[in-house]
Amino acid sequence: MSAPRKILVAGRTAAAVRALAARLANQPALTVKARVMSNGHANVLDGLSFVPDAVVLSCSDGELTELAALAALPPATRPSLIVCGTLSTPQATR
Repeated sequence: MSAPRKILVAGRTAAAVRALAARLANQPALTVKARVMSNGHANVLDGLSFVPDAVVLSCSDGELTELAALAALPPATRPSLIVCGTLSTPQATR
C-alpha cells in the first residue's frame, strides 16, 4: 500500500478552510493539513514542515495573491492545485 497523499487546504477564511479540510479528513488515502493565511503572507507553502502533493486553495476575487505566488513557482516544484471559492474575474483563470 502506498503512503497517503499529503494535502494542504489553505485560504484566508478560517470557516472555509475548516469545512474543506473536514470533508477530506476521513479519506484514508489522504493526510490533510489546514492553513489559514494571514498577516499578508501570500505563499501558502512558505514555512511548511512538509511538501504537499496537492494544495486545495479557497479564495475569492480579492485574494488572488495566493494564486500568483503559486504560479511563480517553477512548474517542476509546484504541487498540484485545486482552486475553489467565489472567483468570477478573468484574472483568476490566468
